[in-house]
Amino acid sequence: MIYLFEDKSTGEVVEIDYKIGKAPKIGASVRRSGRVLVRIPVMPEAKVAPTAKFVSNSLPRWWPHAKDHEPGTGKPRFNSIHEVKESVSKSKDTKLDQVIYE
Repeated sequence: MIYLFEDKSTGEVVEIDYKIGKAPKIGASVRRSGRVLVRIPVMPEAKVAPTAKFVSNSLPRWWPHAKDHEPGTGKPRFNSIHEVKESVSKSKDTKLDQVIYE
């Protein structure tokens, strides 16, 4: 299996093949070809289109700060991440809103 390591001196990311269960722990250092490499986690990146639409299942139905709602269910529907951030901003400015942001 391929694991990622970062060269401490150059910051270059290097791939090293280890058997599953035999790789050093994340943050551990190894010496390869005279270089000190530190294992780093593999962080998959989500490929989400900026125009992706989604429905919130956690916000209250008919939430007044959402621009649009699902017909019949009243669940807030958002057309972009910008719309979500704008709605959250409006909500935080409202004293009567019961939504808790953590």
